[in-house]
Amino acid sequence: MGNFLKHVLPLLILHALLGGASARLVSLEDRLWIFNSRDNTFSVAWSQDAYRWQGVTIFNQFFDVAYGKGKYVVIGTSKGYPLIPYLIPGAEELGFAEVPDIPEYVSGTNWGLLRGVAFGSGRFVVVGDKGVVLVSEDGERWRRVNPGVEEDLMGVVFTRGRFVAAGKDSSILLSEDGLRWQRIRPQRPLFYELSALHLVNGRIFALDWGTLFVSVDGRDWEQVDLNSDEDLRGIAYGKGTYVLVSKQSIFVSSDGNRWAKVILPPELAADAQREFHGVAYFKGQFIVRASSSSFEEAFLKSVDGKSWGIHRTGFETLWSVAYGNGTFVAVGERGTALVSRDGETWTPVELGTWASLYEVVFIGEQNRFFAYGWGDVVVTSRDGRSWERRHLRPQNAEWITVERVYRIVYGNGVYLALAQGEGGQDEDGTPKTLRLLLSSKDGRSWSLIKVFEEEFWGLAYGQGLFLGAHYVRTEEQAEPERASNLVASRDGVNWNRTGILWGGLWPQGLYSVAGKFLVIAGDYIYVSDDGVRWTMANFTDKTDTDLLELGDYSFDSVIYTGDQFAMLGWDNMGLYGTSLTGGVLALSKDALYWIVYSISKERGNRDLIKSLTEMLAIAYGQGKFVGVGSAHTIWISMDGLKWKKVR
Repeated sequence: MGNFLKHVLPLLILHALLGGASARLVSLEDRLWIFNSRDNTFSVAWSQDAYRWQGVTIFNQFFDVAYGKGKYVVIGTSKGYPLIPYLIPGAEELGFAEVPDIPEYVSGTNWGLLRGVAFGSGRFVVVGDKGVVLVSEDGERWRRVNPGVEEDLMGVVFTRGRFVAAGKDSSILLSEDGLRWQRIRPQRPLFYELSALHLVNGRIFALDWGTLFVSVDGRDWEQVDLNSDEDLRGIAYGKGTYVLVSKQSIFVSSDGNRWAKVILPPELAADAQREFHGVAYFKGQFIVRASSSSFEEAFLKSVDGKSWGIHRTGFETLWSVAYGNGTFVAVGERGTALVSRDGETWTPVELGTWASLYEVVFIGEQNRFFAYGWGDVVVTSRDGRSWERRHLRPQNAEWITVERVYRIVYGNGVYLALAQGEGGQDEDGTPKTLRLLLSSKDGRSWSLIKVFEEEFWGLAYGQGLFLGAHYVRTEEQAEPERASNLVASRDGVNWNRTGILWGGLWPQGLYSVAGKFLVIAGDYIYVSDDGVRWTMANFTDKTDTDLLELGDYSFDSVIYTGDQFAMLGWDNMGLYGTSLTGGVLALSKDALYWIVYSISKERGNRDLIKSLTEMLAIAYGQGKFVGVGSAHTIWISMDGLKWKKVR
């Protein structure tokens, strides 16, 4: 059962910090760079296949990248302060250069932005707001030079033996060495709201609001009017074709002067909330960054610039992983799925859906994987590679719409599904939100069994028994989260109350694992052999002989390795900034007495401390643990304590 805070809170925090960042896409050397990912996975990232990414998120904005002297130099800001990190290929970690102290760059309490970087004449040049120009011979030590202007400079390129910088109010600067600059004053005003400067196919393109300005040498400029009132956001060239994107349109041209608007895929053409954020030509195809009302970030890809298809980015979070039939399967946002025979080499597979999938399970009795999440889509597979898509729609209750599937279990010849949907109306006419219990004989055709207006939060099958849990509301207790009814059924239709659980705040789920029922609610763990008599589990930290206080940790799921139980969780103190680590693993032989290990503090994990805090789910198979998390990140471990990143 997915935890709402675990799924949503990190994204809300990052959205608040990064939501205003500009988004760009840059192809340079053998890499595709993405700045300020809109799903807030990275603030800067790079990839060699546009699917597997590396990068960092440090609450900042990045804008441009240049390559020279064997390293990439990136420019941006961190908490309002200029930032110039660099990457040396092979090391694959950003080092941070020393930015010179430039107090005159301050306006009030806010620093201006560094907006463009280029390499030429043996040095890097960075330009930014208020006429700032910085230069460096190695990309690590920088000094400021005076270009003689105070206007904001929006970009810089190096072409035909000279740097060309341009900014607002028709500011144009030329320099052969990056140290001494000449201002060019055009005969007539050019750009006023310039957003970027691009060097494409040997020509310089300045992007203004609905207008292109084109130059070969930076001195003489031609204006190209697109008859558009949208801001322009990127331009690329490949195979004799130019592609230009604005906020909501894509244009194509064979010469860069005459442009035609492209027909968009139908699902985007009809979406008034579509938005494009950049374009690049990378390894034989054009790639456009896009968002819409149905997805936060995706790629449009085209080989000719005219016909486009929608593709996943590789930033999608993996929320769940399962093992069965000799195969690991991981699923996540926007219908993302990866499969592996050994847990180390992973292959993307197509599920036939763009719905976000929050859980994948392997039901051994039916020899099938089931994956589900947002919407009513359920996909199934025997081998993890070929998938069949079904819709969980109750045939006997057409008035109900399923919006989310939380859990599917199988036992006694029947499937049961716990879902959320809408049906009927409240007194004020708004649709009712309902928890639904549905059944199926074959996993294809479903019928509604029961509707719960109170929250039904748990469902499991074990020991020949279906077990469910839902909140209890009483007159003495207005808030329902401290008490839950437990109900049991043999056939999934007729249910009887078996008991009540008190003290669990925000329960994450009800599980049946290795002959035990477990209720997880933070670090309240209840254990039962029969679903009737329950015992509360105890926790001990491996570095402390005393029992932990309740509330120290939170756990979300439980698995069994064949000789012990394991639960993935996080240190609650890490949520308040008092700990560098969030990832913990609890191990137990009997599910009653647990030892908690801080994964990030284990020897051998030093290089993975940051990424291990983003692990969201684990599975076990072939004698190894597999963990999954954000941006398709996957780890493996032989003991659950020492981990290796494999993707």
